[in-house]
Amino acid sequence: MNNIIQHDIIQQHLINFTTKLIKNVEEMLSKEWDFTKLVEVVKESTDELGRNIIKDFLEELDKAIKEDDKRKKEWIVERKDKKSIITLLGGIEYSRTYYKSRKSGEYRYLLDDVIGIRKQ
Repeated sequence: MNNIIQHDIIQQHLINFTTKLIKNVEEMLSKEWDFTKLVEVVKESTDELGRNIIKDFLEELDKAIKEDDKRKKEWIVERKDKKSIITLLGGIEYSRTYYKSRKSGEYRYLLDDVIGIRKQ
């Protein structure tokens, strides 16, 4: 995957994260000061940042696989599906492409192979 795309994904999420975190902290501080609440706000914000970065990274990786010339010779695009996974950061839902092998006729999510998600 292109490093510029990775950089842009992270940069955009950091801008959104910073803006939202500042707003949440200012809102919290305008009320009664509560250290526990501050920790919760920061944790929720950082978890959301992580989920968003991972979602976009996975979808960009799926796009790179889809555009790959070698893949095009070996696999046919069948459809796009949603996938939900539970992580330490919380649930992440992302889109992935379902493929059919030109040679064997088998069906697979190539993104799952790349990131190590096994079929259940």
